[in-house]
Amino acid sequence: MSDPTLATITPTGAATPSSTSTGEIVVTATAHADPSKTSTMVVYVDDWILTDYNAFLMNSHGGYYGARLPLADDYEDCDWSYDQQKFICMDGNASSQTAFYIFQTDGTPAGTKLVSTIDLSKVQGLVWAGEPRFSPDETQVIFQGEGLAGLSLFLGPMIVDAAGKTPPKLIASEPNILDITFSSPRFSPDGKQVLYAQSTGLWIVNVDGTNARLLAPPPASQGVLSPDMTALYYASGGNIYRANPDGLNAVAVVTGNVVRLMDVSPNGLQLAYLGPNTADGNVYLVNVDGTNNRVTYGLDWASW
Repeated sequence: MSDPTLATITPTGAATPSSTSTGEIVVTATAHADPSKTSTMVVYVDDWILTDYNAFLMNSHGGYYGARLPLADDYEDCDWSYDQQKFICMDGNASSQTAFYIFQTDGTPAGTKLVSTIDLSKVQGLVWAGEPRFSPDETQVIFQGEGLAGLSLFLGPMIVDAAGKTPPKLIASEPNILDITFSSPRFSPDGKQVLYAQSTGLWIVNVDGTNARLLAPPPASQGVLSPDMTALYYASGGNIYRANPDGLNAVAVVTGNVVRLMDVSPNGLQLAYLGPNTADGNVYLVNVDGTNNRVTYGLDWASW
């Protein structure tokens, strides 16, 4: 074993992760009868990545399945908490998409259980809620909401406490209610701001709804800040761009056939995005500099 701090070999010969670190290790097997005969294999210790193909977890290196989520109907838009001990999903088959489900995990797919539900069905005027994401401190959830306020329709990012005890707050409103821009609003890594997309481009706003700033013009969508907040990534016109946190100096790192940007890995080294469908799926992984672009198995969502 080249690095026993990453994984250990069980009596049955399986490699079991022994830490929260990720990396690549080389396992060498030696024949008892003839020590001169050896064989090696590479084992990847990866984070788990969420996909909503009937609510499975999969390994982020090769897309290998872990386990199906408990009570899974067709959970969608799943997202990890920042400590990766919980994740939140919506039920894609629900007749009224106004509830989020929070799962607890011990770090393995098999150790996953449903622990709470955020029920928004009684929020006046709210008719649809989707794309939920935790705040860094896990006390709040940002989501895309749609509904009716008086005689006016609204569509935009909303914040609710993670226990679902207080009414959600609309922090920005889409000026074109018929716009179908993929938004997936999300908190900045410091929890002080929210990124969201609408028909007028990619924006960032304080969590209280003040000081909205345009980061990239349309058709920019689905933006995410790197974990250290030194870079902004966003999808626009079939490409993925890397820019300064304020949107300046944008450079394309992935070009062509990008449907939407999904997520950045916790170590800030990889991006997951939705691309063209192939026999292996349509969720792709790529290094943040655009190298090692490859398809990994999944249907239509990915989140570290």
